[in-house]
Amino acid sequence: MCLIEVMPEIHKSIVSKYKNKWKNLSMLFKEQTESHRGKEAARKAAIQWTETFSEEHLSQLFSSKLGDSCDDDPLYPVPRCPTCGEVASKRCSRCRQEWYCGRECQVKHWPRHKKACDLLTEAVSTNKSVN
Repeated sequence: MCLIEVMPEIHKSIVSKYKNKWKNLSMLFKEQTESHRGKEAARKAAIQWTETFSEEHLSQLFSSKLGDSCDDDPLYPVPRCPTCGEVASKRCSRCRQEWYCGRECQVKHWPRHKKACDLLTEAVSTNKSVN
């Protein structure tokens, strides 16, 4: 039996099992997602997504699958410096998410980048200490 054939049966089963319980379930779901444990799970998921879909990881993945680099692909543009717009070859050494052409532009951009960098760095270090 294929999944498409089973889905209506699964749907009916869930609807009948939780009939007249949807409001309570939604309140329970809200409480759990807003709890410390739920927030921690969401933070871990965000870190995992960030690492999984980082430009570096995707470039490695696609270049190994396709046999060449994705540098010329318009879906994966060459990183640009947020300060001057030049091609960037260096990353922020703390969060590794922002690209710069050089130290001078990184220093100029730091006041704008600091808060995001602190959050990303804290999330990654907390995740490493939890695991």
